[in-house]
Amino acid sequence: MEASLNIDKILDKQEEDICSNCQPDPLNGEIRDIEPAYPLAVIIDNHLDARPALGLSEAKLVYEIPVEGGITRYLAFFSSDQDIKAIGPVRSARPYFIDFLQPLKAVFVHCGGSPEALVNIITRDIVDLNEFYNEDYFWRDDARPAPHNVITSSQKLNKYLDEKSLTDVKIEPWLFNYDDKETKDKTTSSTIKIEYIADRHEVSWLYNEEDKNYTRILGGEDHRDAEGNLITAKTIIISELNSEVIDEKLRLKIQTQGEGEAVICSLGSCNKAQWKKTSNDDRERYYIKNKEIEFLPGNFWIEIVNEGINYSF
Repeated sequence: MEASLNIDKILDKQEEDICSNCQPDPLNGEIRDIEPAYPLAVIIDNHLDARPALGLSEAKLVYEIPVEGGITRYLAFFSSDQDIKAIGPVRSARPYFIDFLQPLKAVFVHCGGSPEALVNIITRDIVDLNEFYNEDYFWRDDARPAPHNVITSSQKLNKYLDEKSLTDVKIEPWLFNYDDKETKDKTTSSTIKIEYIADRHEVSWLYNEEDKNYTRILGGEDHRDAEGNLITAKTIIISELNSEVIDEKLRLKIQTQGEGEAVICSLGSCNKAQWKKTSNDDRERYYIKNKEIEFLPGNFWIEIVNEGINYSF
């Protein structure tokens, strides 16, 4: 399915002409005058000892997902044409991370993983960059405690792409709308809260009317990456997914296929919605009253919650 794009609407909003073959960035819908870049999906640590994260403010699409003990990790998507000096700390894989990145045909960047995740990487033919076997594309930051010190960069990831001759971008985009119009049946809300249960993992998003973005609060403080940049997003999605603990290490099984409740927040308003995902190869898509949502262009944060996580908007 191709992204929704009306060049006339875009031209009305731009001071300069846009080339006739312009197209949306398939990760976030922003207009590009170059070919889509290869997607890179990096698991970034959110342990207290891993903070502040590196390069996180430059991610175009981020899934925040619970792992063991209520701690969350980020599945952060970048493009190969970005120039990010450091990204990380990079952590280990879980099966449900693969479910979200597989439809985007992204390179999966991680450091080890659970047994099931490592098997799924092989059986599902994921383009895999595991630090355990590819340490040349990573380095260890001696100023950070192990295992929260594995770092990579755009330069190293692009070196991997070049060596593997990875150029064919096959992203299944969402639909995008360029009207900047507010939706009907909205719930006006300037604050979104997600009560992840681990210490200092609770999240708030505060809407800024001036720049029409949400600013992220983590553990009661402004969330900045190591470069000092505030974490912001154009659209916040809260997705309810069922989960269960499956072993003595408290690893989770998260049900990513099927359908469930969601909340979509943009332009200072939130709408109840539904998510649907039919297979590993299909992206989850979001609907209001059975109509697929057309998102505003800009970076996304998707907050994955289960029955033990309270949220409000």
